[in-house]
Amino acid sequence: MQVFEEGITNKLIGVFQGTSFAQAKDVVLIRVYGEKTDLIIDRNAERNNMVELSKTGMCPPVYATIENGLVYGFAPGDTLDEKTVRDETIRK
Repeated sequence: MQVFEEGITNKLIGVFQGTSFAQAKDVVLIRVYGEKTDLIIDRNAERNNMVELSKTGMCPPVYATIENGLVYGFAPGDTLDEKTVRDETIRK
């Protein structure tokens, strides 16, 4: 397991087999919503959007919804920063 500390409103835990997250092929993420974040984020809408996008293959599979979070698959990629988000080759 690996706990990701970068999140602002959630706790994110990656569960995988192997010795490191970077080398894992199959990863399941458990997202636990932060306390009182539902005051600023519509968690029901977020959950419904993830489930619907998952059904169409437009996001990783959602394996379960829990009272205070989601369990879903991992999609590898790079996080965009202020510079890369403006790169025309990435925006298209």
